[in-house]
Amino acid sequence: RMEKVRISSFTKDNITVKADVICHNPNGVEIKLSGCDFKVKANGKHVSDVSQRFATTVGAKSDFTVPLTIQFSPRKVFNPKDLLGMAFISLKKKVLHMDYEGTVLVAVAGEDVSIPVDYSEDISFKQ
Repeated sequence: RMEKVRISSFTKDNITVKADVICHNPNGVEIKLSGCDFKVKANGKHVSDVSQRFATTVGAKSDFTVPLTIQFSPRKVFNPKDLLGMAFISLKKKVLHMDYEGTVLVAVAGEDVSIPVDYSEDISFKQ
């Protein structure tokens, strides 16, 4: 699941979205978190490929958090020819629909495992 999905900044040149991917290690042994790879869409348009690498140990039968930071140009999502610009669009729509599809990479007992993530959420411009 994902938690704390939010727009942390919005300017004419950049939108930054932050989120926490929450995963669970159901195994009776610790695992090694090695990274994640995601394709990210905003309002149905591809805006970013995220690839992060880690070297983190996760305890047996415990939850773990993978923090994500996604940055992209508003021009990938909004039409720059709109009369009043992106500020008007953001106020009018009030939300940005985000789709995250990818994997979290872990090693269990020396074997690499990809945990699929497919998540969508509308996030508000109002903080």
